[in-house]
Amino acid sequence: MEEKEVKPSMPKRVALYTWKMIKKYSEYLKELESKKLFEAKVKECFELGEMFRKYGDVQVYPQIVRVGLLENGIEAVLNLPRGFDPNDLMKKAYVFEQEFGQNAHLKKVSSKTFLLYVYVEDPLKEKHDYDYSSVEPKLKHSLPIYVGRDSNGKIISYDMVEEPHLLIAGEPGSGKSVLLRSILTTLIFNKTPEELKMYLFDLKNSEFFIFKRLPHVVENTRDIDKIKLIFPKLVKEAKDRGDLLEKHGVAHINKLPKELRPPFIIICIDEFSLLDDKKTLTSIQNIAAIGRALGMFVILSTQRPDKETVNGRIKALLTVRIGGRQQDNTNSRIVIDEPGCEDITIKGHMKMKSTIGLTDIKTPLLDEEVAEVMLDPLRVEKPVIEELEPKEDVKPTKKQAKKGKEKKAIVWGVLK
Repeated sequence: MEEKEVKPSMPKRVALYTWKMIKKYSEYLKELESKKLFEAKVKECFELGEMFRKYGDVQVYPQIVRVGLLENGIEAVLNLPRGFDPNDLMKKAYVFEQEFGQNAHLKKVSSKTFLLYVYVEDPLKEKHDYDYSSVEPKLKHSLPIYVGRDSNGKIISYDMVEEPHLLIAGEPGSGKSVLLRSILTTLIFNKTPEELKMYLFDLKNSEFFIFKRLPHVVENTRDIDKIKLIFPKLVKEAKDRGDLLEKHGVAHINKLPKELRPPFIIICIDEFSLLDDKKTLTSIQNIAAIGRALGMFVILSTQRPDKETVNGRIKALLTVRIGGRQQDNTNSRIVIDEPGCEDITIKGHMKMKSTIGLTDIKTPLLDEEVAEVMLDPLRVEKPVIEELEPKEDVKPTKKQAKKGKEKKAIVWGVLK
């Protein structure tokens, strides 16, 4: 006989419901108290730092629009009074640090709106180990660029198809090369060789060896002369793709029938400041100018973001720019259009300028050894070159026979 579910009697259910409501209300009061205390301390910072705008004899302070609890801290949304210079608030960010500690961060959202975060633990200071299995479900873009996590601990990625081309700039030791390694590894795992082709040019002679013999990688070289010969082919590829779009009357390769759709192309140049060939630089700029619709994208990395290296035209084409630690605020402005990179002290902490504004990120840590182990199963063997059979049945001489025995382990043949 099936047992019936026994429900609590009415008095017990009322008591249970009442207890839950009391507990919920108690938690609400604690949350409210935390918010009120935080708001009072923020207002105290305004007064201590003299963060106000004078209208006659009246002092008008920034308005606290909202206070919210985070999983790892608390935040306040601040609105500045009309006529208040936002740079004045940023200059006095140290007042919040003095009050709340080093885990206090002031972030500019617009010329009027700021966010003040105070964390129990600062995500930008904690190590962020690369783990593709944890980020893969979040990468829903056509061409995902995974750059790490933000100051709230949220995974940050974007679609290169929507925000084409990328600049990464930072002093040695800032984490630039590790970020580049993470981005390329993520793309390789996210796309098949039929969907993505890579051209990797390593002018620093130290980074891209781990991407050798991967089916996605068409070229992997550090030879500048060879790079100069490759770019005319890439320019021709761009022209052919443009002709293909025109023929089918579509504006992007994603609009082509699947059987006609060419793979995405990533052209990545590490330490591109060493590439001083004007013709090649012009080719890079031309590809970047028209590449979005053609599925051809450029990733440039450099330790030296001066005005000559990152000139006005190429900078305008790189819609996402990421800056690690910089020598001074001049270099910071070249990369992200604002100062701030010169104040970075933590390896892997970078500032990303994109269409949504400026975001502080903690880049993933992916060691060379770990990346090699991850990529090894994907590697292809060098082309097997079969030995040519002699056309005529001619008996070899003793000298030829001896030479053949000595080279028995060597396989010879013809490359197409």
